[in-house]
Amino acid sequence: MKKIRNNTGITLIALIITIIIMLILVAVTVNATINGGIFDNALEASKSTERASEEEMQTMETMDSQIVSTVEEYTTSTVTVAEVIGKEKGFSETTIIEDELENKIVIPGGFRIPNDSGMLIEDGIVIEEVSTRNQYVWIPVGKYKTTSGEKNNELARRIFTSTGANVVAKNEAIDGNRGNPAYQFYGEENENSCLNQYNILDENDENYKYSLQYFENSVKRYGGFYIGRFEVGKDGSNIVIQQNKVTYTKMVRDKALEDAQVFCAGNSNIVTSLITSYAWDTALNFMCQNSDIQYELAVTESAEYGNLNTMTKTYTGMYTYNGQASDKHSNIYDMLGNVYEWTTEYCGSDIPCAYRGGGYCDGNENVTFRFEDFTYKAYSPLGFRVQLAIQ
Repeated sequence: MKKIRNNTGITLIALIITIIIMLILVAVTVNATINGGIFDNALEASKSTERASEEEMQTMETMDSQIVSTVEEYTTSTVTVAEVIGKEKGFSETTIIEDELENKIVIPGGFRIPNDSGMLIEDGIVIEEVSTRNQYVWIPVGKYKTTSGEKNNELARRIFTSTGANVVAKNEAIDGNRGNPAYQFYGEENENSCLNQYNILDENDENYKYSLQYFENSVKRYGGFYIGRFEVGKDGSNIVIQQNKVTYTKMVRDKALEDAQVFCAGNSNIVTSLITSYAWDTALNFMCQNSDIQYELAVTESAEYGNLNTMTKTYTGMYTYNGQASDKHSNIYDMLGNVYEWTTEYCGSDIPCAYRGGGYCDGNENVTFRFEDFTYKAYSPLGFRVQLAIQ
């Protein structure tokens, strides 16, 4: 009996000691938790995670606001022409800016706005590729604001008169100069157009970007397009779109088609191509809308407004009249005159090619004129201009 009592006593003592030790440990743990900052550290870690998540979302939203998707999804931009004009560094990504009238202009990545750009769309917003110094002018499509009110510029082929312009439906023919029905001109949707080689391609084909459909979709998506500020010129062996360069001429139409595509090499934000009849007429309509003489600009044959019948070809953008710079309309040079310019329009005859504009070497012509010629012809008074679509 004595032995049994001793074992029970030891067991009870061990149990009591164990309970005391556990209570001490609990007390230490609670004290460390409250006074040692475990709860605070855990809470701070949670808040840090939330802040990091919010910062990431803000960064993504900022990036989204800098990259254009569609006209309808434009994010209101605080960047204005006035804030970026003349800055040497260009935009790294395709970006929306606004003029003072809150018109949207889409600037492709790799471009800047030079000092001599217009401040308003109506004055001609100029962009310059940082790497090449080639320049283009924004042509708005759709409604846009001017200091004289709202205007609308539809992407379309047109028949111009001194009082306005009539839009021509797709697949509809336009008679030759001064209404001559012997030669009829068709848009680039025609199966005989030189663009048909691209129009028939699958959308996943690399060269589909040179099709009429791709150009139209880009214009619809971004609300406009660009055309070369100058006729294509030559700087040594290089072809350029810059002022005061020897005008590049004497190439057949298909060579112009090929050379126009060179200007987008190395920049995945843009597609350059030989100007279409749609781009030509839409740009001309924009120029007339903002000219002091309105649609008289389209039909004038006066050397006061362009290098017409002077018998002297000038360097790009260097024509003057009575000592003053001329043939500069909405910041676009030499559209009315100087050299004729190849387009991708189709002449529905045995002479399939078409070029546009007035020339320095002939009279009684204007910027609306359409001329027919053969695929193998090349002349000293004949060059070309580039259109630019945003990818």
